[in-house]
Amino acid sequence: MKWMFLPFARMTDFAGRSCRREYWMFMALKVICGIALGLVLSVMGAFASASIFSGGIVAALLGSAMLMIASLGWLLVFLLPEIALTVRRWHDIGNSGWTVLVVIVFGMIPFVGFLAPIVHFLAMCTPGDKGPNKYGPSPLGDANISSFMQGFARS
Repeated sequence: MKWMFLPFARMTDFAGRSCRREYWMFMALKVICGIALGLVLSVMGAFASASIFSGGIVAALLGSAMLMIASLGWLLVFLLPEIALTVRRWHDIGNSGWTVLVVIVFGMIPFVGFLAPIVHFLAMCTPGDKGPNKYGPSPLGDANISSFMQGFARS
C-alpha cells in the first residue's frame, strides 16, 4: 500500500529516482480510482436518466457538467504526482527527466507517433541502474523509502 501513496508524498520532488514498483503501484491506484469514479458517475447517470428524475435537457446538461467536473478533479489529483514520478522513473534508468517531454513530442508526429507510448511503456518496465547513478542512490534501499514515508506520516 505504501508504494501507491508514496508519489503523493513526493509530488514536488523531481530529483532522485523511483523504482518500478512505485511507478506501477501508483498506476494501479490511478486505474482503480478511475474505474470507481466511472462506476459512480454511471450510477448517477442512470438515476438522472430514469423517467422519474428526467428533466430533459436540464438533466443532460447537469450530467455533462458533473462528468466534466469529476474528470477534471481526477486529473488534477493525479497529474503532478504522476509527472514527478515519471521523471524520477526515467532518472532511475539513467535518462534525463526531459526525456518525458521528448516522448510526448515524438508522440505527436503523424505515422510514427504510435511508437511513443510503446517506448514509454518499455522504459517504465526496464529495471533501474544498480547502485547509485548521476541522479542519486538506488531507490530500492529501505532507508530512502522509510524516510519519505515517515515524513508523509508526520504531515
